[in-house]
Amino acid sequence: MIVLHGFLEEEQYITLIRITDYYVNGSACEGLCLPIMEYLSSGKPVIAPKHTAMLDYLNPQSSFIVNSYPEPSPWPHDPTSKLKSVRFRIDWDSMRQHFLTSYDIAQNQPEIYQNMSQEAWISMYKFCHLDKVYADLEGFLESKILQKKIKTSKQEEVFA
Repeated sequence: MIVLHGFLEEEQYITLIRITDYYVNGSACEGLCLPIMEYLSSGKPVIAPKHTAMLDYLNPQSSFIVNSYPEPSPWPHDPTSKLKSVRFRIDWDSMRQHFLTSYDIAQNQPEIYQNMSQEAWISMYKFCHLDKVYADLEGFLESKILQKKIKTSKQEEVFA
């Protein structure tokens, strides 16, 4: 197991992804978690909780989903520390179980690992490949343009 804190140079990061079997995340909340997305896009399964932004793309076919439970929390850096938000408490026994299972799969069940790896890549391709992003963005912009045209035509009717 390797634990890192900080940033690696791009070549070091690519090497790390290449030699890694799993990416592990034990966070209480996430904005998006780009490293998980990068590892999944590289065909690396993950061990992580499925909460906050990770709800959008983690699935049990490509990930070992760690149990977590909501608990009251202050917003980060809030000087009042009022409990106005929620974070997710990790079930550490669930994490431990996934470590044991994932190790067994990586060592003794290569077909399952390969299936998880393929699912990781496929799920991220469907979620965030440039073709998907472009199509979604194009659809969004077209809907906004259409809304504006409808609004403009209604305004013209009112003033006609």
